[in-house]
Amino acid sequence: MAFTKESLGSTVWGNKRVYIYSMTADAATDAISTDLGTVDYCWMNIVSMTTTAAALVADAGPASTAIAGSVGASGFTSGDAFTLFAVGR
Repeated sequence: MAFTKESLGSTVWGNKRVYIYSMTADAATDAISTDLGTVDYCWMNIVSMTTTAAALVADAGPASTAIAGSVGASGFTSGDAFTLFAVGR
């Protein structure tokens, strides 16, 4: 696994589900699986990061290929830590 993921919780926001994860990068790219069938949007809060090129793509893999329920992560450096918020259904 290229990213270490720890679930911090989940909730409902309007008609969407929200999942929150504590993430640590072990590699530059990965498809981060969520507990959602479809990720409508996602964002991160940086905890500790050495790169400025990190990016997330909703409902995709690291090369922006469509992977339902995943978040494509790219541009990370090993050891980067962030909180991932995934919203969807």
